Amino acid sequence: MLKRITALFLISCVYFAVFYIALFFVHSSVIPVIGIVLVSIVSWRRGTIAGIILTVFCFFWNGLGFRILAPEFANTFFPDGVISFGVHIGVSFLLGYFGGMAKNLHKEVEIRKQTEISLKQLQNELKQRVERRTRELEKANDRLRQAEKMEAIGQLAGSMAHDFNNYLNIILGYSAMLTTTLGAKAQEHEYAQTIEKTAQTAAELTSQLLTFARKKKYKMQPVNLNDLIKELIPLLSSALKRDFTIIRVAEPEIPLIPGGADQIKNALLNLCLNARDAMKNGGTLTITTKTVRVTPDYCRDNGITCQTGTYAGVAVTDTGSGIEPDVLNHLFEPFFTTKEEGKGTGMGLAAVYGIAQSHKGAVFAETQVGKGTTFTMLFPVEGGNGDGIESQSA
Repeated sequence: MLKRITALFLISCVYFAVFYIALFFVHSSVIPVIGIVLVSIVSWRRGTIAGIILTVFCFFWNGLGFRILAPEFANTFFPDGVISFGVHIGVSFLLGYFGGMAKNLHKEVEIRKQTEISLKQLQNELKQRVERRTRELEKANDRLRQAEKMEAIGQLAGSMAHDFNNYLNIILGYSAMLTTTLGAKAQEHEYAQTIEKTAQTAAELTSQLLTFARKKKYKMQPVNLNDLIKELIPLLSSALKRDFTIIRVAEPEIPLIPGGADQIKNALLNLCLNARDAMKNGGTLTITTKTVRVTPDYCRDNGITCQTGTYAGVAVTDTGSGIEPDVLNHLFEPFFTTKEEGKGTGMGLAAVYGIAQSHKGAVFAETQVGKGTTFTMLFPVEGGNGDGIESQSA
């Protein structure tokens, strides 16, 4: 408050200087009227109290100035000064009031502008969130539809494979009888052998269908993925050419998983052979084991549906040509293949999918066209999530 009064006093001193100069050149009792301009400005900007204080200071200087430079107006100064003082006070009240209203209105306008800006930002943020949630929901729906489709295909494939297996057993039985009873040199003996070999190939196909449909029996036992891969490396080395390099990256303390060792080994072999086929001019095959903490975000990012918890993972990475985006959604469907006719049945990855599902795990692919692909299989660790593992049977 003291600073404010000091500032008003200094302003009044400036007024006194102007008033004194004007009165020196023009002897007139109306000279003090110029003070109303200064009082009006201060009242408008600083409020009524400031205007009144400045008025008091100005009229003090008015009286002093008249006594020094124009004493002849001393007799008339008091009555005229009272009227002028009243006018100054009235102006101070009016302009102080309306100035305050103008300030409040200006503040309200600024607040509204800031509110509108904040609201617009919130609207944009909300729009982005809605768009992001919509995309996430679309992806979740796609995953759900894919899972439902694979489940339906699995049920159909399992039912058909079971029936075909019964028919194939009859064909295999009779072809074996024909092969035994017919002489080795008879033409019919060669026909019987062809029937038997073809039936055995068909039986292998139905076996893969049963695996995909999770109706293949396997013996439950603790499985160490590192030990499994050690057993698999020599087999892979003989299956790969010299221009292939195999790299094994093992997590030393990877937890044991309950499952079928032979089934898991077959799944990894399928993935490795697919990786070999993807690297037509040779390359590097990397097999990595690691412990994975599966969260809802992890499931969403990799397009899988499985329980959250701790999983033992094995990843098979190649440096091949990669997979086109429109192929990714069909990778694990039975009989879907990108290989040339006669070079693949389309059941390899379907069987891998079935093995992962039968162990209540998951499998997914990450790929870059022209750079390579990584297939990751996840197997739940016993006690690492909320659901136990049970062996699957027909």
